[in-house]
Amino acid sequence: MVDQVRKAASLTSVLSDEAFRVLTASVSLVPRFMNIPHSSLVRSTYLPEDRVCYAEEMLLKNGLFAREKGGYRVTMLGLDTLALHTLVRKNLLSHVGIPIGIGKESDVYEAIDNVGKAVALKLFRIGRISFRSVAKKRPYNSSQGHKWLLSSLKSAQREERILKQLEKFHLRVPKCIGRAYHAIVMEMKMGIPLYKVRRLDDADAILMKVLDAVRDVYQKAGVVNSDLSEFNILITPEHEIVLIDWPQAVRSDQRSAEELLKRDINNIVTYFRKKFRISIDVNDAIAYCKGEGFNRKIGYFAKSRKVRSSRLRQAL
Repeated sequence: MVDQVRKAASLTSVLSDEAFRVLTASVSLVPRFMNIPHSSLVRSTYLPEDRVCYAEEMLLKNGLFAREKGGYRVTMLGLDTLALHTLVRKNLLSHVGIPIGIGKESDVYEAIDNVGKAVALKLFRIGRISFRSVAKKRPYNSSQGHKWLLSSLKSAQREERILKQLEKFHLRVPKCIGRAYHAIVMEMKMGIPLYKVRRLDDADAILMKVLDAVRDVYQKAGVVNSDLSEFNILITPEHEIVLIDWPQAVRSDQRSAEELLKRDINNIVTYFRKKFRISIDVNDAIAYCKGEGFNRKIGYFAKSRKVRSSRLRQAL
């Protein structure tokens, strides 16, 4: 997949404007067709038929199209190439670097924007897990058309919307800079995923910071991550935390929100108990995040965390 992104980046400077015009039209037709007919591309692009034919051959030759019965299918390489091309034209991207996170549903790369600033590029890859599983977890999947591309496109749209909503409240999440198709450009947040951390001298303080972040997102923005785990919590060099991956987020007024919040908190409390031997009552943690009074146990935990953090700062 890394080689695919490099190939996509190289193709952005190789393909003709006509080829990109045909590719753009193809992606716009993805929701309507299992396989995109040649006649629909001719009508959508307003190009002479011979130019459309030539562009189709170029896209096939480079692996951006796959020939299917009755038409063409846009490949993930095709979607990658179009997304990178669009981000470059929007002046949001100039260079793609090394991967910094390969997940079950997305890849994240170091990248450079048009003024030389480091950013993170996230490309959704929903097809890595079974479509049946995806359909159970998300309401926006279609059983028709290019199902994997549609799922990746919808995931990116959803995450962009959630991140922009959370940005208004200055919460501990990445800032979304822009999106093109299934690709999102975000501010670079340097950190290590929690699951990769072997030892934490201030594990209790980190747990409290996670609960504080969940509480702020829930109470200030009215949002529940609904997929929170040690895999989407970053710890920065300053031992701050950043919550990432929001395509499955739900509003707090949705029927399932409370159960999803409880599941998120239980995941985190259980992980800290098993990995770092930090134990607090999950019901106390849930009550704290929901704002149902100031639980005495959580209050003591928070107070202890502040004292330790203060002493650590003095020692440094």
